[in-house]
Amino acid sequence: MYGIGRAFHIAFWEPHFAEEFATDEEWKAQDHRIAAKLHPLTIEQNAITSFKSRTTLVSTRANTIGPGLFLKADYAIGGADGALGRGMMWQGMSLSVTLKYGPDIWIPSSFMPTLPGVLFFLKELAGPLEPELN
Repeated sequence: MYGIGRAFHIAFWEPHFAEEFATDEEWKAQDHRIAAKLHPLTIEQNAITSFKSRTTLVSTRANTIGPGLFLKADYAIGGADGALGRGMMWQGMSLSVTLKYGPDIWIPSSFMPTLPGVLFFLKELAGPLEPELN
């Protein structure tokens, strides 16, 4: 089971980790991290979704599983429910990029559509992702 992070993480496996690896295969072999440094957008996401906007309460680190584990899934069930109401959302771009770009190690979530399974999402996240001009 997975959700797509604001900065395209899966299980807190963040996009900036890609800079540490010379090859995709090296990246794909990583099975976990302890106290991984979170992307600033992940911290913002956690503040919005779990801490009632209290950014200062959000940890800047997390334990994570890596692609060496999540890419071995027999079946993946994903979800995207990042709508905030009144037309606001935090997950529309994340869902769109996950489904349309990749796979690429700089966008960990872009590997999820390559796995067997299903991804549930709120209809409004599917777009169009156009600003309100009123």
